[in-house]
Amino acid sequence: MWNNVEDESPQDFINYPSDMLLYYSYTNIQQTNCRSYFTETGRADFSVLSSTLDGRKVELLNNAKKCLNIQGTQLSRDHVEVLGNMACTLDENYIQNSDFYILEKLKKCNDFSDEQITAMENVICSGNTTYGNPSTWNVTTLEQLDILPLYLRENFWRHISTQNKSMFLKKFMKRLRTNKTEKRKLKKLFKACTVSLRSKRSTVNACPDSLGNITQVTISDDAFPFGYETTTFNHCLSAQVVMDNLASLTEKIDDDGMQQVILEKLHQAYPEGLSDQQVQVLGSVSRVASIEQINKWNITTVDTLAALMDNDNGEWDSGKVGIFNFTPTTSLNGV
Repeated sequence: MWNNVEDESPQDFINYPSDMLLYYSYTNIQQTNCRSYFTETGRADFSVLSSTLDGRKVELLNNAKKCLNIQGTQLSRDHVEVLGNMACTLDENYIQNSDFYILEKLKKCNDFSDEQITAMENVICSGNTTYGNPSTWNVTTLEQLDILPLYLRENFWRHISTQNKSMFLKKFMKRLRTNKTEKRKLKKLFKACTVSLRSKRSTVNACPDSLGNITQVTISDDAFPFGYETTTFNHCLSAQVVMDNLASLTEKIDDDGMQQVILEKLHQAYPEGLSDQQVQVLGSVSRVASIEQINKWNITTVDTLAALMDNDNGEWDSGKVGIFNFTPTTSLNGV
């Protein structure tokens, strides 16, 4: 696309797709129209720029700073409004030094670097935003933050009560699963918002009365498995419940430790190994299986093999790739 549009010189930017404007040569833009250009460019999806054009993001920002007379890394609300989705490309210094309105623009980003996340947390936890002091945060606060809680870490979540977390996650987790959010992001979210639980319950040796044994009804709760950590999950989950609810469990459990518990319960129930049907619904749980466990899986259909290789469930460790014992039962030898 770059080669096709870099020599164009539009001035009526509103009539062009915002994504296409990312590729226009800035030298063709009249300075009197530069603000209009960056306003429309700010509506674009900056993730469409390939990795080979990362320098283009830097060039766009530098040109925008010249156009808007931006000094250093401090952006006013007006600057943020004009830059729009370009906020997704800004480093931690811009995020921390700019008007907190930048958080509204960051809600539209597809992902963040670790440095960007730390900067967002610092801004939000400062208490100098519309979200108020951390001591006042509740479910409404979490909902107003939109998608940002998906990325925030322990430093943020420690300010939220267990009750408010549970109420919020009922809707939030359902939304994330419906939108097929990447498993790696879900793993980080669960770890971040349950860190206090892990420290409090890591020494229990039985299922706490306050939680109760995990049943089909428990699993159907949209906030599940929030409230459990690996130890209590193990004590409260029976092999029979895993057998009866395997697909539902593997769909909702993203934590590595809990996924290993599921595999251990399956081994208790099926010491000789898992069938094709069971392997097909393991999802991301399959990624934490040991080589010994994998060697006991019965993989006899192409559907099972395809399910295991589904990238939506995460990447395989290099040491496990290629060890599947695929033994077709019919005329699949030529596949």
